[in-house]
Amino acid sequence: MKTAKQFIDMFGIFLVLVLCFSLFTAKSAAQSSSSGKLAKTAKGKPSPTPTPVPTPTPPADTKCYSGSGCIDATFGINGVRMLPGESMEASALQADGKIIAVGHGLGAEGLADAIIVRLNPDGSLDNTFGAEDPNDPLVRLGYKYEDVELKNRGFAVAIQSDGRIIVGGTRVDSGSVLWTIIRLEPNGDRDTTFGDNGVVRSNISTIFRGIAVQSDGRIVVGGGAWVARYNYDGSLDTTFGGTGAIDLGGLVSSSSLLIHVINGEERILLGGYQTVQNLRKGRVTTHNEFSVVRLTPNGQLDSTFGLGGKANAFFGYTDTMQGMALDGNNRIVAGGIVGTAGPQAAGVARFNESGSLDLTFGSGTGKVLTIVNGFRTTSQHVLIQSDGKIVSVGYSDTAVNGSNLTLIRHNSDGTRDATFGPGTLGTGIVTADVTEGAIEFGLTGVMLQDGTIAAGGYTGGRSFFTKYAP
Repeated sequence: MKTAKQFIDMFGIFLVLVLCFSLFTAKSAAQSSSSGKLAKTAKGKPSPTPTPVPTPTPPADTKCYSGSGCIDATFGINGVRMLPGESMEASALQADGKIIAVGHGLGAEGLADAIIVRLNPDGSLDNTFGAEDPNDPLVRLGYKYEDVELKNRGFAVAIQSDGRIIVGGTRVDSGSVLWTIIRLEPNGDRDTTFGDNGVVRSNISTIFRGIAVQSDGRIVVGGGAWVARYNYDGSLDTTFGGTGAIDLGGLVSSSSLLIHVINGEERILLGGYQTVQNLRKGRVTTHNEFSVVRLTPNGQLDSTFGLGGKANAFFGYTDTMQGMALDGNNRIVAGGIVGTAGPQAAGVARFNESGSLDLTFGSGTGKVLTIVNGFRTTSQHVLIQSDGKIVSVGYSDTAVNGSNLTLIRHNSDGTRDATFGPGTLGTGIVTADVTEGAIEFGLTGVMLQDGTIAAGGYTGGRSFFTKYAP
């Protein structure tokens, strides 16, 4: 028989085992409850889920060096050419493949002067153009400043068939901002046969935005509500509107100008925006819409275009057209800044030759818009490739209070081109942080003869151009 002491010892061991088992079971249940995200609490409610890890914001700079939409490293230095002057606002391609760019910068007297730069296709400054090099009179600098009056700025440029260069911009005269037109010889010297010693001073007071040269050498210029035509020698062409200059009133505030050939006749297109008023619930509201106006050769509204000579495109909020181009089918491609319920977007619309919206573009609407990385995005200039693809040049904001040069390429139907760029920020989008951490504005561009895309603007108080593979 077991003694009382033995019985007590055995009972104690049993109690210890029971206690250990209970502790183990409770711990396992607690671990199971804490690890099972769908486990129920005592009140039957789900346990809280952990805070999701945020998706990293893609880098703003999608620079690449191999493939369509990638920087051409043979241009300038690693694909970028920093230029004299503070900004490049407009550009044109010469017949020999050289690039003319115009803008403004601080001249010799510390005031803003128009600047004209000529680049070779590889991005180097053309030493056959511009002011003489002070260290070598046989060499030119590749650029020149033009000081007509105070605060001169270059906003538009066109190349005549004889190689002469027409630069349009503004000057400040007696406190007013007025139009100025300058014509240069192919080497950059002023053409003294044009206007007054190479300069035409107009009293039109608005921002100068566009130049186009007709096949007969006459020069059409525009900006704001005004359009004017000059003879080859710089005198006003009074066969145009009776005085040579026309105020289009509220039809358009223009930002670009083109010659539109219809049945062999050269007509004039002005593109910009129109301010439209609406009466809603007894309250007048206003918004802007893309607006294109077409004029006959004598300056009258072309009644065969759009509605009484004008065609509009409205994206839904308020829109400002910035650039315009003609494609191979004589359709008008317009780009600009459009409003949305969120940030502004880069908008592109396409019009048929007649002025109606082209419903084969943009999924039956004639319009497309793009927002890069969720921030404000703009289209400042539009280029058309030989294959009909559309390249929008502009800029997009970043998460760190900056903005980057931005190119967006669309297929002919308006869809974005998946073959263009690395795709980091979305299909068909390329950005470049030219000066790290600085604000960059892409404002202009040209399609070079080999199909490459040159684009420019300004960054950190300096102007630049860069080049991309097609």
